[in-house]
Formats: sequence, structure tokens, C-alpha cells
Amino acid sequence: MIRVNLLPPELESAPTEFNPAIIITPIAILLLIFSGYSYRQSTNALEEQRNEIKKASNEIKQLEPIIAKVEELERQKVELNKKKGVIQSLENQRLSYPQFMEDLVRLLPSNIWLSNLATISQADGSTMDITMSVTALDNYAIADLVSNLENSQIFADVDLGAINVSQGVGGSQSMSFQIKTVYKRMMAGADATKKS
Repeated sequence: MIRVNLLPPELESAPTEFNPAIIITPIAILLLIFSGYSYRQSTNALEEQRNEIKKASNEIKQLEPIIAKVEELERQKVELNKKKGVIQSLENQRLSYPQFMEDLVRLLPSNIWLSNLATISQADGSTMDITMSVTALDNYAIADLVSNLENSQIFADVDLGAINVSQGVGGSQSMSFQIKTVYKRMMAGADATKKS
């Protein structure tokens, strides 16, 4: 078969070539639309987060006075608990010293007197360390005092210090010394032995 082209060469159609712009253009447009949408979404999310941060900051500012008041009340509670503990400790030990003095006076011989008395209560409240500066008129009084303390059930660890003898007016003499001991009635509740 013979083919005859009767059209002038100007009107003759050019061979068709594939144009990639036809495919790339719609893809680029879709990508631009998607990018714009994503940007808008992230901008909106960021704006919402900023609004939430501002709202939370405002709430914190509103709650700061309340938080400060709660902290002040907690501090006052701690102070009151400390005061309560001190009061309870005093209440629990309020009769310790009168009882100690009664027990000690029962054990003192008649020719002895105290010139100084120091006490230290132990932290657990069970015993009390006693240091006494004592003056006696003779050796027998010292022996009686030491014997009375050692034989009692409420004093322990009796330690007699150095005895200093001094001469008084008219040839009389006096002896001064220190005794350290531990008072246990706070723990034991025992009665003092008889005074000799």
C-alpha cells in the first residue's frame, strides 16, 4: 500500500515527543499543597502549645501565694511539733528532780553538806549522771555517805574523788571532796535504803 501525503509541509504534524512537565507539574503542585498543609498544621500545634504554656504559667502565678501559705503552714507545723516534743519531755520528767532530791537527802549523813550539785540526764531518760561537791566534818561521815550510796538500789558507780582537808577556826577541820555517781531511779523505780 502506498501512502500519499496531500497536506502541505507546514501543516504536517510534527512527531510527538513525550513531555515530562505534564507529570511533574501536578506532582509539584500536590507537594506544595501538602507542604503548606503540614506547615499550617505544625504552626497551629505550636500556637496551641504556646497558649497552653501561657495558661499554665498564669495558673502557677495564681497558685504561688497558696503554695507559699502551705509551705509556711508546714514550717509552723514542724515548729509546733518540736515545741510539743519539748513540753512532753518536760511533762514526763517533771517529777524526776524532786524525787532525786528526796532520795539523796535520805542518804546524806547529818554531818555532811553539799556545796555544789550538777546533773546530766541521759538522752534516753533512763539515768542521770550526778557530780556532787561535798564538805564533811570527819572521815566517818564520808564513809557513811559512800556506804549509803553504794548500798542503795538507786545509785550506782560511786566514785570518790580526792579529799582536801582544811583547818578551821578553833582547831576544827573540814574535808571537801567530789563524788560522781549514776542515779537509776528514773529507770528502776526502787526505794532508797535506810539512812545510816
